[in-house]
Amino acid sequence: MPRSQQKGSNALAKSAGGITKKKKRKAVTNGTVYASYLQEVAKMVPPEEVGLSGKASRALSGLIANLEESLTNDAKRMSTLQKSKTIKPSAVQVALATRLPRGLTEGAGKDASNAVDKYTKSQGKAKKNGISGK
Repeated sequence: MPRSQQKGSNALAKSAGGITKKKKRKAVTNGTVYASYLQEVAKMVPPEEVGLSGKASRALSGLIANLEESLTNDAKRMSTLQKSKTIKPSAVQVALATRLPRGLTEGAGKDASNAVDKYTKSQGKAKKNGISGK
């Protein structure tokens, strides 16, 4: 059987005019975007003896990626409704409130505020010391 007729191959395929073209591949994400972070978090959480399998890591990574995508879309939608070209913290907070339970939303908001404050302070110290972040 010729290579262009093999099932699932990305070989050259003949079009109706007899011209050969290479089939385009679709970009596929393997769901391991957050896997390395999940491994680190799993080491920090007691009991330390319990690990995280690759399959569980991929499942959690996919869950986090889906949540991130839905939160981003909600925040974009809120920014559009507010007629703003940028996503503001208020839009992110509304997106969090619509997707997560109240307790998680409050905790996430506090952690995010602390992280932003810490980052801002570190940037201020770096500028005073003449250190550039770029």
